[in-house]
Amino acid sequence: VTPVEAGSGINGASGTCSIAGSTSGCTMSFASGSFTFNPNFSTATLSSQDVTTGGGVASVTVQAADMVGNSASVQRSANVSRIRWIQQLTNRGVVTLRGAPIVSSVPISQIIVAGTRTASNDAIVALKPTGGIAWRAGNAQGIGTVAASMVYEPTSSTDPVLYVPQTNTILGLHIRATGASSSFSCGLGSTGASTLSLFGAGASAQILAVTTTTRILVALAEDPAAPGVCRSINPNAPLGGTATTKVGAPVVLGTTVYLAYDNSAAVANDRGVISVGFDGSAFGTPSPHALTVVPSNATVLTTAAIADDLFLGDGLSGATKNFYRFGISLTTTTPVWTSANVAAVALPPVVARGLVLGVTAGRLVGFAKSSGVAQFTYPAPAAADLTALSPPATGSDGTLYFTDSGNAELVALPAVATPTPLWTFTGPAAAPLAGVGTEASIDDNGILYFGQDSGNVYAIINDGSATPPPTGSGADWPRTGFDRCNSANASFANCH
Repeated sequence: VTPVEAGSGINGASGTCSIAGSTSGCTMSFASGSFTFNPNFSTATLSSQDVTTGGGVASVTVQAADMVGNSASVQRSANVSRIRWIQQLTNRGVVTLRGAPIVSSVPISQIIVAGTRTASNDAIVALKPTGGIAWRAGNAQGIGTVAASMVYEPTSSTDPVLYVPQTNTILGLHIRATGASSSFSCGLGSTGASTLSLFGAGASAQILAVTTTTRILVALAEDPAAPGVCRSINPNAPLGGTATTKVGAPVVLGTTVYLAYDNSAAVANDRGVISVGFDGSAFGTPSPHALTVVPSNATVLTTAAIADDLFLGDGLSGATKNFYRFGISLTTTTPVWTSANVAAVALPPVVARGLVLGVTAGRLVGFAKSSGVAQFTYPAPAAADLTALSPPATGSDGTLYFTDSGNAELVALPAVATPTPLWTFTGPAAAPLAGVGTEASIDDNGILYFGQDSGNVYAIINDGSATPPPTGSGADWPRTGFDRCNSANASFANCH
């Protein structure tokens, strides 16, 4: 802003600025006859919403005075976009993105995504916070389609390790600033569960996985005495059951591992959660807890959310489908509470800020964590459903973010009794959203990242502050992908 003044001169300390609705403040600087400021529109009131950018029009007011106190102000409108950048990875042979983006500052600031690769391209791409390509990996290591969340372990005393699930193996990539420096492969022997959990950190870190055909829980890591070679804890933990028994993927709280199981084909109502002790060097005896319900969606067993207690949704229980809270000790098979019936259970629940969030039949529902009483449904029951929803991510201000396939949009939703979107985003004409996307990840600067089957990765400015959302067990478990390194390990400060 360059004021025009003919007389006493400009008072360089008089400049002020404000943005309507903003709680972030605005600071003016004066040099060479001009006032300048860096606007922050993250909490501004935006009118005339533009769904293609998620933004709208902000009102900016600036004021200055001369040396004798005469002042003047001017108001201007600013068109604001929430798009920081869009990276179209189809140009690099990556499509059908799966799993939440991994956000980490080790060994460089990066956002790691993966999907299906074409021809001789790489399936894994690391993006810079500015949107450029930091490094790629996959083809040289024999990695094909990546169909589930990867796990990142950034605290190693040597190189951070990226664990990549494949059909019958888990690949570990050592990551340096320039990309993958070396790798190792851990065979599962038979089809393994797609969800991985990280136990421990640094040199003692191990990946927990399940071979679903033989129902064995394994702990895998690179052999410190033989780099490039995988080692496993022996003996592994056989989970029992008959040949028809199904088991799900592991989640960890401290030294206890929890897995869904369903043995009801052999024994009526024998379904629930198995708990297994693990201290990093040996497994305890698996203990099945027949809850008569099981963590599941409409087709497969899933994980439970751990937030003080176990929270799960049962999508396989015939006509009656509910969300549940069970005591973490599982000493009783009676739930702490059972929600009102829902039409379906599409995804594992997410626990955030006193709410249990479930995705059901094209809707997002919220229940009170303490009682299970319904708090909201979006869209409202009388409105058309949204077909398919991504898992919701929780911003630091409590806003819920998810994509849907009904309107092909990103929704920013307040968690209130009758929620109305704060804003929505459908994407520009050159890179529109196409159906439901991956679960979103949010960095410490309030940038939200998610990918789509189109191969596009979106970086969107949200309304949160720089304070990251809480993670780990306890009051909140705000993502199905756990911390931002997708590790289920709440101790990683550079992932939170």
